[in-house]
Amino acid sequence: MFLFPRGNKPQRNPVLLRGPSPEGFILNAGWLPNACATRLFDFRWAAVEPGRPDFEAIVASEFEMNPHHVCPDFEWLLRRVQDEMMEGDLSASPIIFDGTPSHLHKRGIVAAADLKLPYYWTDKPPVVEIDEVDEVYAALKRSRMSLMVTFNHQFNAIVEFLRVLVRKERKRVKRIYAAFIQDWLQKKVQFRQADWRTSHIFCALLDILTHAGDLASCVAGSPIILVEKGKVREHGEFAKQKGFFDEAEGNIVFANGLEAAIECSQCRAGHADDIYIVVELDDDTLLMWSLEWNPDALFVSKIPDASFDDPGDWDMHLRGHSSIFADLIGTEDAGKVMQMFGKNPGGHIQGWDSLWYYLFAAGVGSILRKEHHTVTKTLEGMQPIMHHSVPMFADAGAQATILVHALYLSATRHGKRVLLTEVYDWQQKSRELGLAASA
Repeated sequence: MFLFPRGNKPQRNPVLLRGPSPEGFILNAGWLPNACATRLFDFRWAAVEPGRPDFEAIVASEFEMNPHHVCPDFEWLLRRVQDEMMEGDLSASPIIFDGTPSHLHKRGIVAAADLKLPYYWTDKPPVVEIDEVDEVYAALKRSRMSLMVTFNHQFNAIVEFLRVLVRKERKRVKRIYAAFIQDWLQKKVQFRQADWRTSHIFCALLDILTHAGDLASCVAGSPIILVEKGKVREHGEFAKQKGFFDEAEGNIVFANGLEAAIECSQCRAGHADDIYIVVELDDDTLLMWSLEWNPDALFVSKIPDASFDDPGDWDMHLRGHSSIFADLIGTEDAGKVMQMFGKNPGGHIQGWDSLWYYLFAAGVGSILRKEHHTVTKTLEGMQPIMHHSVPMFADAGAQATILVHALYLSATRHGKRVLLTEVYDWQQKSRELGLAASA
């Protein structure tokens, strides 16, 4: 897909990578292949894992970096980026890509903010603890840095279709369901990703419940205001042995009055990467997007009590290959959605990688819109996806961390209702600081 079909492509944004490692997961699998595929980024610097000079050479070669720009010292590299920016040596605004474990994010965010660097992109959740949320807000207040978050599941035609449907047919929506189900922590595992994720008692809540909550909030078109009926469990053998939660569930209520049930599990046999969202309408019709079943299809229930685990209870409608999209939200809106998220031709399946591709393209679009005074022609020639908003710390990012702590608090109170403001009033903080809800 040509992101600038009119030929007005801007200079590539220079990037500092934080956290590349030969054993890394999210940077290697999700970020780098798809960020590179957009052709919008210039990878200039890399803060790699300490003690791996062999890998430093590999990174420098792979991304054609100056070998002196690849080292373990992240804060030294930040200062080099600041120097080049201040001296006018960069043709576009630099971005930090942070793919380190969640508990390391805060330090990097604050360090970059204190050097007045303009853009930072972190994996989710952006921070783990409530005091870290406050520290990040304080850093953003000092710097005005834009902090983007990789909630990539928003960047899908079917998810966007459901969001538009809920906005247009709000009175018809009875309830929303969102879940993320995996099986990789049924028994003890030993590898780096598992080690740091299972070191925090909130394990599954931080890792995947944050995705389910964000997806529900995105489709509802409204922030979460409270949690109730919270439950957390040490269900699998490994979780009981090490002492972390591998399952959680609860109900959430949005500011617009809609409600959702959310759940997560990392010990459910037979589920590799099963994230889904379901919208229930007033005639008992269920509309589902499921990454595991087909990330490029809308599933419509055949029966009122259709099982979320049985594809036989559903009819499948491919993006760009069914009239149901136009029937439900109108031809014009359906066309916009399919065009925005149509890297492949209609009827040809998109995949998990496409969600990342769209996320990175939209992120650069957000930067160009913020700096629109210098790129008017470029803005006119961008693909529709680049006009889509991206998740920011001031909305999706902070909400995710607060949701995890609120749900746990509800669980400790035997499922009683917990307002998110009781944990931390992130919306008020964003208003106080004048942070945009989305770039």
